[in-house]
Amino acid sequence: MALFSYSNFKPIEDLLELMGEIKDLRSASSLLDWDQETYMPRGATGNHSEINATIDKQIHSILTGDKADKIHDQFLNTRYEVTIFERRLFGLFMEERRRALKVPVSLVAELARQKTTAVESWRIARLKNDFSLFRNDLNKIIALKINEAECLGAKENTYDALLDIYEPGMTESELTAIFNSLKEKIIPMLGKVRTSGLRVDTSFLFELYPREGQIKFIRLLADMLSFDFKRGRIDSSSHPFTTALSANDVRLTYRTNENDIRMSVYCALHELGHGLYEQGIAPDLYRTFAGEAVSYGIHESQAMFWEKIIGKSPEFAQWCFIQLKSYFPGRLKGISPVEFYFALNKVEPTLIRTEADELTYMMHILLRFEMEDDLINKRYTADSIPSVWNEKMEKYLGIVPANDSEGCLQDIHWALGAFGYFPSYALGALYSAMLATEIKKQMPDWNRNITEGYFTPIIQWLKENIHTYGKTENPNQISLRLFNKKITTDDFLKYIKAKLNAIYSVS
Repeated sequence: MALFSYSNFKPIEDLLELMGEIKDLRSASSLLDWDQETYMPRGATGNHSEINATIDKQIHSILTGDKADKIHDQFLNTRYEVTIFERRLFGLFMEERRRALKVPVSLVAELARQKTTAVESWRIARLKNDFSLFRNDLNKIIALKINEAECLGAKENTYDALLDIYEPGMTESELTAIFNSLKEKIIPMLGKVRTSGLRVDTSFLFELYPREGQIKFIRLLADMLSFDFKRGRIDSSSHPFTTALSANDVRLTYRTNENDIRMSVYCALHELGHGLYEQGIAPDLYRTFAGEAVSYGIHESQAMFWEKIIGKSPEFAQWCFIQLKSYFPGRLKGISPVEFYFALNKVEPTLIRTEADELTYMMHILLRFEMEDDLINKRYTADSIPSVWNEKMEKYLGIVPANDSEGCLQDIHWALGAFGYFPSYALGALYSAMLATEIKKQMPDWNRNITEGYFTPIIQWLKENIHTYGKTENPNQISLRLFNKKITTDDFLKYIKAKLNAIYSVS
């Protein structure tokens, strides 16, 4: 029996055909992006940029064309009884069409070209540790994104127009209130950890863990979390990411460091969380605008849930400890599971966002959110990014990058033009804590199952309550259905306080 039903209303057929064409084109574009990050010859950048521009222009043409106009008019003028699901599809179509009508096709094409070029200049700049090699392309991206935001329009803040692409309905002022609430609690907590007197040993995490063993362990994690290799694959890239061409073609990437076992384990858990979400979307939604994540914050919550809530729990640490000793003979000798757990959860400001502990991670996102807001509102240009970045790192975390690669060049997001994405990580962390609170209420065997590496009940709960629905609900509807409240910092702060008290004896 289909979860989402269709009526016999003829325009629905036309709408499904139009959405299918666009989803196919976007899948092709995603495949090009995946190829650029994995196997593409570096000399093919120019070709890829033109192909991406052609695809984006075609999508724009479909959304603004006669067929889209006809579907729009038929839905608005009909008295035919359509289903709630069909109304949602029409609403998603209307939102996409509204954006397309406001943004000229020339800007769409130029953004596609510039993103492809900027990714390559970012890669070279990062490799050579020289922001100046990326600066001009980034300034072009910022100018184009400002133009896009101004075309889209926003009631309060120019940045809201870009934020809405990733977090429908969220505003800069709401995010500021969330981050202020987090800052108010996190900074004092960090001070208590620093003065606790506990020194957590992490040296055994940075011994030699051969790459071959790490890749095998990543495969074990994928199998344990039921990632379907008949409908997905995992490859290596410089910046781990997940690309979904559909629920039947989900591609993850990982990154390894032979002298840091955390990188492969937690990058893999993070991307597997994304991958499970994509593979869990209902087949009924295939080739529709509802066949994708409801928001990037909800998407990130799935990744954060596995990477941090599960992955850094004492139960998972015990399971992981036993497995790593088997995969890497000679490693972790003389170390106890408790010491391993403490090491995984050590609180200490770090330069790299993806290596940050759960407490200081929020400050990394705050930094990027504030800079995006300033850049899109023209308070400064890309020329100032290295100095502003370093000033904020010192202000929020008390450390300063020694070079650009461990500072403002560490993330690919701005090269991709993804201004408005970074706050999704913070929202994902908040949602993941809310999820943990709710699932624990419903699963009395939570602790024992994780210790034994039995993740099926949790995976099934997430699929049935979130993944299956795709984008048929908005973020607030999902939050109210699952938690009976909108997103809040309360569950996260309660969770992190309990963890700090268990390790550092601070509250």
